[in-house]
Amino acid sequence: MSEATQDIKLHIKAGKTYNFSFVTTFDPVRTKRDAPRLELYRPNKYDMQILTIPMNWLQKGTDRELAFELWYGRYSASGGLDPANDIIISADSFGNTNNLGKEIIDNGYFSVKKATDAGYTPLTSTSTYNCGYTEPHTKHDILFKLNVPTGAATTGLAFFGVRFEARMPILYGERIYLESLFRSREFARPELIVVKAHLQD
Repeated sequence: MSEATQDIKLHIKAGKTYNFSFVTTFDPVRTKRDAPRLELYRPNKYDMQILTIPMNWLQKGTDRELAFELWYGRYSASGGLDPANDIIISADSFGNTNNLGKEIIDNGYFSVKKATDAGYTPLTSTSTYNCGYTEPHTKHDILFKLNVPTGAATTGLAFFGVRFEARMPILYGERIYLESLFRSREFARPELIVVKAHLQD
């Protein structure tokens, strides 16, 4: 038995506090005990969360595909974290001009799919994409595609938003409103990602 170990045992027996010469800290990024989050990353690159998706110098009439990982509750303390009934992806313009995404969103030029899907789902102001049931600390491998056809009015810089929302199971007691015992609601903290596209004729 080392001298240090004997010293620790003596302190414990005597009910004394033992002062160590080092401090243990836990990375708060890896262990999260706050509300669950939706986070977007490039595949296998976790040093930086994606907040903006650049699609630079895209020739009209050609596809631009980008792959991402969409995480739910990454590194959360999953013991008390409920699964999400669904994660919904939607897109919306930032205004009524084409440089704010109006033409792209109105015509579904921006689309999404999971890596296991056969084809893409266009995202418009009235259509969304459902990722489905999602356990904590799991991810969906997704791909976004932008294809603005030749002859489209949008040119130069265009911006629009992609929204991620988790629908959570909520238990209701008996209410006079006769709501169902179980129902889903939108997660209180949806995430909004900005897409910046630079389109060329």
